[in-house]
Amino acid sequence: MTATRAGYKLSWLIPQRVMYLRLSGTTTLEELENINRFISSGLEETSEQVALVIDATDSNGFAVGIDQLRASQRYGQHPRLKSIIVLGTNKLIRLMLVIVFNVATASLKFCQNLDEANTLLKQRGYIS
Repeated sequence: MTATRAGYKLSWLIPQRVMYLRLSGTTTLEELENINRFISSGLEETSEQVALVIDATDSNGFAVGIDQLRASQRYGQHPRLKSIIVLGTNKLIRLMLVIVFNVATASLKFCQNLDEANTLLKQRGYIS
């Protein structure tokens, strides 16, 4: 599974275990709906517990309000999604993602960079 558009790239960082979503620029509602569809599809294709790494270091935010953002990202309740790890330091983006995923069954953690995320993924058993 790989999906690349101007504002995002979604792929398996580790096949069937760790998804990687890189956001760049300002993400539109259409892109958010596509991201939801691709992540949901990827979760359906595996029988493993999955972690999602959202790299928001190059993101300028979202071209939608918080209600549209929350409504467009429905994969947070998927039973195979166990961890969501967000990379980046933008406090507004972090706040928006806390609000979006506050009802998610997956745990939500913020990291400064990919090295910190890799350490967390190792601790949680996703990578060796």
